[in-house]
Parts: sequence; structure tokens; C-alpha cells
Amino acid sequence: MATPTYKLVTVAFWKGSRPLPEIDRASPIDYLMCVMDVGPIPLQVGAVVRFASGPAVALEDLRQRVAERARATPKLRQRLVKSPLGCGWPVWVDDPGFDIAAHVQQMSCPAPRDDRALMSLASRLVTARLPPERPLWLIMLVTELVDESSALVAVLHHCLADGLGGVAVLRNLADGAPALATELQEFPRRRPAAGALFLNAVTMKLEAARHPERLIRSLRGAWRDVVNHELPRSPRSSLIRAGGQRRELVIARAQLRQVRAAASAAGGRPDDIVLCAAAGALGRVAAARGEKVTHVVAGLSVSFRTKSAAAKLGNDVGTITISVPCSGDGAARLMATAAATRGHRAARARGSVATWAPVFAAMRALGLLRFFVQHQRFVTTFVSYVPGPKRRLTVLGAPVTDVAPFSSAPGNTAVTFTALSYNGWVTVTASCDPALAASGSLADALQKELDSLVAAL
Repeated sequence: MATPTYKLVTVAFWKGSRPLPEIDRASPIDYLMCVMDVGPIPLQVGAVVRFASGPAVALEDLRQRVAERARATPKLRQRLVKSPLGCGWPVWVDDPGFDIAAHVQQMSCPAPRDDRALMSLASRLVTARLPPERPLWLIMLVTELVDESSALVAVLHHCLADGLGGVAVLRNLADGAPALATELQEFPRRRPAAGALFLNAVTMKLEAARHPERLIRSLRGAWRDVVNHELPRSPRSSLIRAGGQRRELVIARAQLRQVRAAASAAGGRPDDIVLCAAAGALGRVAAARGEKVTHVVAGLSVSFRTKSAAAKLGNDVGTITISVPCSGDGAARLMATAAATRGHRAARARGSVATWAPVFAAMRALGLLRFFVQHQRFVTTFVSYVPGPKRRLTVLGAPVTDVAPFSSAPGNTAVTFTALSYNGWVTVTASCDPALAASGSLADALQKELDSLVAAL
């Protein structure tokens, strides 16, 4: 196939003696995750990885393992930096000062050294902003837990990875992971010059102009999401309010086999169970606070990754908004939820998310985005479900007994839910305003909802 004329012109205008450099632009969704990070709590995700009782993993061995994997995963040694004015979106560049010791650290679990103390530590880590001058990830080795076990708390900025990207990091750290091809380029590679960035930006715009139908399709999807009159507004309640920097993490679990069976009987998927359980739990908590909430509007994450891209970092997700009932017969609610999610898990979400990136970037530049995020009344909560490893993993000989995912709660959503399947179990973690976690009310409500839904069909 002949090279398009505009690409030949771009190369011809490149005056350097070297070939036109390869430029790793942020994807529209990676860029959106950076743009949307405007609240007091950073847009970060992660997981608590529990090991079986026994000697803790040695810090130096862990650093060596992570360093080996990082050499074959470029984004773990890169920062996302802004391009000069007129030179397009941010680009990923190598961090010349990359130091594995700054990213893999160790600390003792605070007293009383139990699961609650470990989750409290994880909450503090995910709500502490990662240093922007370094690659945006951290692995904390936590030792001296009460049962003589240890754990890893991994935190990544959402621009670096979505849920499946985070699972890929865990798989690559595990013993027996397939050998990864190491980079052929020298490290660190030279940062692209402004001229190269400008020409690359022009090339991307010309490429987009060749396919206007794609932009029109994305705009239509975005417009449908905004003007969807069939979707009820989120009811006013304490579930939608701007909070402070503190968050608590609470957990509920169910057997994966039961979750799949119940979801299949309802004509849905495992994430429908999580979505329905999250809505029911929020309804219970609201009722305990004297509020009547009949439904919630949830943003459900939808992944577009193919099997071949499952091991890569970055984001390839969209969000669909679903109205989910909070009370009533569990089987009926589950079937209604499954029916609501069928039919628009596909093209709608992907196009609209990419389209909103420049819109929100403009709002941020004008100082409007933070106000919008802190005062939106469209979505009550966000829910995501990630399929994880089916079998038990080991890391440096230590068996991984449990993996609990977590994410920070963006904007004025008081609670977000993150679920992960691992070794036959589904773990659902709610990141919430401390007032909603008081006396274990949210944890109890979430576990009761999960138990009732898997037994409903």
C-alpha cells in the first residue's frame, strides 16, 4: 500500500539528521484520566495482595523482580509530560532518574496489625498523590501483620493502567510468568524535540481528517449519553456529596462459581451481580440514615481490550450509565439490571469517552472542571469488575491468598465499588466516605446483598 502524501510531506519537513522519532502519545482515555484528576483525592487505583503466613518476601528480592519486569514494560519507567503549545496531547517519555528503590518500599503494618489496619494503610496510600516527577506507581511491601503474614499494596495512577492493566502487572510479578521481550532501545531515550512533536500532531490531525465518519460516530455516542432522557436523574441523598481527603475501604466476598451461576440464570454477567449488590447496599445504608433512595445511577466500566492486549498497560475502557433499583425482590432486581446492561455494552461507551477528553481539557483550562466534578448530579456511584487469575499465584515463593482491588472515589461520589475475581472468589471493595463506613454498616449491607443475590436464582 502506498504511503499517504501527507506522511511523506511530514517526513520531508523533518530537518534532523536522524529518522523521524517514534512518539508515544497518550491515548484519549489515558489523557482523560489525567484531565479528570482535579479533586482533593487523586484518580488512582490499586490492590492489596495478601500472602500466606510465613517469612515475608525480602525487599531486595522484590525490587530485583520488579526491576526485571519494568525493563520489559516501558510505561513503568516513563512519565506523562505535557507537549509545548500547539504540539498536541501529552507524551510518554523515559524518566532518566528512574530508581526502583523509590517505587518499591517497605513498612510495618500499623497497630493492631490486622486486616482492618492493612486496609486503612491501603486507603492512605491510594489517597496520597504520587510524586508527578516520577513514574506514577508505587509498591509497598507491608510486613509484621498479626498472623505473621505479609502483603503488597500496589498503587497506580489511572492514566497508567485500567483494571486489566493492573492485573497484568500482578501476573508479570508472579513466579513462572512467561519471559517478556526486553527493550531493544537504549534507556533513557531522548525526549522528542518540539519540532518532531509539532509534525506528529499535524500528522495525527490529517489522519483524523481522512476518516470524518469516526468523529461523527463518536460525537453521536457522546450526545446520546448526555441527552439520554430515559435515564432517571440520581436522587438527592447523602450518597452524592463532596467529601474530604479521607476514605475507608470495606470488603465483601462471594464464591465465583455462585456469582457466575446466578448471573447466567438472570441472563447477565458477573459484573451485573456486583452492580446490583452495590445499588442494594447503598439503598440499605441510605435507609439506615433516614433517606429513601429507590434507585441509583451507576457508571459501569466496560473494557474493550482484546486477548492480545490484555497484558499491556494504559486504558481501554468506557463507561455506561445504568439506573439500578435499590430494593425489592433480589431475583427481579438482578434480571432488570442484566437487561439494562445488555445492548449498550459496546460501541456507545468507547466513542463517547474518547470524545470527551478535549472537552474536559478545555473546561479544566478555564477553571470549570473541578466545580463540575465536585457538584455533578448525574452519577451516584462508579462500579468496575475485573476478571483476575483463575489459579493461585506465588510471588518469590510466597503464595498469594487474596487480592483486594481498590480505587479512589472521584468527585462528589461518596462510594465507588471495585471487584476482582481471583482463585475462585470475587472480592468487592467499596471505597467510601468514613461516615458511610461507620460501625461497619456499608460492609454488612454489601455482604448481605451479595449473599442474597447469589442465592436468588
